[in-house]
Amino acid sequence: MAPRPILKTQIPDAYQPLTSPLPFSACSHSQLLYQSSPHVHFPPTPTLTRTVTTHSSSAYDRAPIVVLPNECALPERGGRVYDVSDFDCDTGEEDSYFHPRAFEACE
Repeated sequence: MAPRPILKTQIPDAYQPLTSPLPFSACSHSQLLYQSSPHVHFPPTPTLTRTVTTHSSSAYDRAPIVVLPNECALPERGGRVYDVSDFDCDTGEEDSYFHPRAFEACE
């Protein structure tokens, strides 16, 4: 038995198979809005209707903003190179993964 899909698909009654490679080229915009279609329609964005001046333009500080370098920024590719000799590779007990007293439990 084949698994059934979880999501149900609703096929509108007015749905007809597409015969043209450009199915909406013959339709007007108003027909597209009300046509039963599987496509998503977004309503038009409201336009800006008015502007109100709240302050004089001389009240704003128009000086450029100074941006300091970011100390946390990643270096450029190849900008930071490490040498193995710069690191101390001492493998003493103090650098062990286990706690120093953990070995006492094994004795």
